[in-house]
Amino acid sequence: MLTKPLQGLPAPPVTPTLQPGGKDREAFEAEYRLGPLLGKGGFGTVFAGHRITDRLQVAIKVIPRNRVLGWSPLSDSVSCPLEVALLWKVVAAVQHCHARGVVHRDIKDENILIDLPRNCVKLIDFGSGALLHDEPYTDFDGTRVYSPPEWISRHQYHALPATVWSLGILLYDMVCGDIPFERDQEILEAELHFPAHVSPDCCALIRRCLAPKPSSRPSLEEILLDPWMQTPAEDMPLNPPKGNPTPLPWSLLP
Repeated sequence: MLTKPLQGLPAPPVTPTLQPGGKDREAFEAEYRLGPLLGKGGFGTVFAGHRITDRLQVAIKVIPRNRVLGWSPLSDSVSCPLEVALLWKVVAAVQHCHARGVVHRDIKDENILIDLPRNCVKLIDFGSGALLHDEPYTDFDGTRVYSPPEWISRHQYHALPATVWSLGILLYDMVCGDIPFERDQEILEAELHFPAHVSPDCCALIRRCLAPKPSSRPSLEEILLDPWMQTPAEDMPLNPPKGNPTPLPWSLLP
């Protein structure tokens, strides 16, 4: 079980998310001031604004409650959609493993524990794990429906692209409610279908992770920089505020 705190990992950008109404709004307004409208999209509305304590310019995204299944706190008064927070923390846990020379090789929903009171994620069950190296692996003990197409077709794979493939399967499962592929041929074809409620940016990130060609998949760092992990493209401000905001604190693991 991975429980050690992570240090020096990138944090999400300052894009506070306002959940309209009630005490959440009161807490938000105690920390931020809402400014003029910058842009609007299918997922929410973006306003200019500033943080009261230091007048740091930020983009504030207002998202209707019925568009998000769950929320996760970034600070005492700022939240982001739960699926974004979960993927951030899982990727951070994987980075922590790789930095210590370990590849998990069985990333899936059953191997992720979520501690809701403490707002943390733990990656468990390293029974399929191995030492991380650059050479191709020719053995696989993980879950087959999470395995990449190169394993199905050639019985070999590299650690990093295979890890990103499994993260793509995990994200699809989180936002769609089930894994995308059940049979080997489906894995090889990598044909994806999304429900209407999944945003275009989220679909684009999943497609990048589930690219049939390993070299076309993003790195872990590129996943964290993906537009869906920051501000959805359809909601990007038309004239974003100037400045380079300092990220809010982000507790990745206990």
